[in-house]
Amino acid sequence: VDINPLAIQSVKKIISENKLTNVKTILTDCKTNLPCNSIDVVYLFDFFHEFENPEPIINEIHRILKNDSLFSLYDPMMKKIKLISKITNKNLFRFKSMGSKVCNFIKISEKSLNLM
Repeated sequence: VDINPLAIQSVKKIISENKLTNVKTILTDCKTNLPCNSIDVVYLFDFFHEFENPEPIINEIHRILKNDSLFSLYDPMMKKIKLISKITNKNLFRFKSMGSKVCNFIKISEKSLNLM
């Protein structure tokens, strides 16, 4: 998923060159039109800091991820503590672990959210 058509074109080239059949590109600024609870892993790479209001993106990621699935985020432009706070402040995700560069979160299921 990307908002930039050139980025999508670049990924399509990689898909073609490597004869990948399990990768689909989506050109969008937020809404993916993917089914709810259909994705195992979401990885965001170096753009989260650009959003003044990341809530729609976080909501969309929560919507499409399967329960207890992984959301990984790399953004060297943000302090890790601020990044973790922005992702966990609405109780849609819980912090799981931190690698040397990547923060990992787990989706909190809708059932768990209803119990809170």
